[in-house]
Amino acid sequence: MLRPPLGSGMTDVVASVTESYATCSISSRPMTQQYLIGQFSVLLEDLQPFPGDCLAAAVHDLRAEVEHSSVPMLPTLAREAMALSDSICWDALQRLDASSFCRYVKAAVALGEFTDAAGLVFGSDMTAPTPPPLSE
Repeated sequence: MLRPPLGSGMTDVVASVTESYATCSISSRPMTQQYLIGQFSVLLEDLQPFPGDCLAAAVHDLRAEVEHSSVPMLPTLAREAMALSDSICWDALQRLDASSFCRYVKAAVALGEFTDAAGLVFGSDMTAPTPPPLSE
């Protein structure tokens, strides 16, 4: 995923996103399945390209898949979402659309922070993540 370098103008965005999602990992209460799926879907919505964009259907389809999936499928869908967010950011860059690029990068950072805090991404040792504790 595209991550802004330290000291860039995006550090405020990264800091605010990190702060807002940090509560997910330090809270003593487990995340519910509905929260995980709902928040994942909302973050994908923020990546939705404008209608007619070649990647709009891919985001729409991935959101539908997330909304109808079970928790064990979320790590796989998180990897797909991160790859798709990279493609969307690169597409905006290739079109020289700075405004869209900034919007997509902000959404991609939020998605990355969420999937990390929720335990949906693989660790540096490439082992499968431990599923997050769920309450019904």
